[in-house]
Amino acid sequence: MCDGCVADLDHNPHSFSEVAREQYGKLVIMHSNMETLYQNLLEYFAIDPKKTSVEELFTDLSNFRSMFTTSSVDLDCHIIETICHSVLAMLATLP
Repeated sequence: MCDGCVADLDHNPHSFSEVAREQYGKLVIMHSNMETLYQNLLEYFAIDPKKTSVEELFTDLSNFRSMFTTSSVDLDCHIIETICHSVLAMLATLP
């Protein structure tokens, strides 16, 4: 909240409950959206929510991302190395 909002709450005690109710309503909506997105994610990856905790899911996703990034870099290096060897071989055949 901004400083002006706090000052307004000081002058009107009913403002606090109004602001609190509004913020609570927003949190309820955000939580509902998060639950829906989480359930969609579990369904997409065919994960049983009874067997996998939220922490396990996000740890697995993080590990996958790290391994994918590493393998992508390794593959790029392998491709570049193969191209370089091919170019060198072609250059060696030139007079």
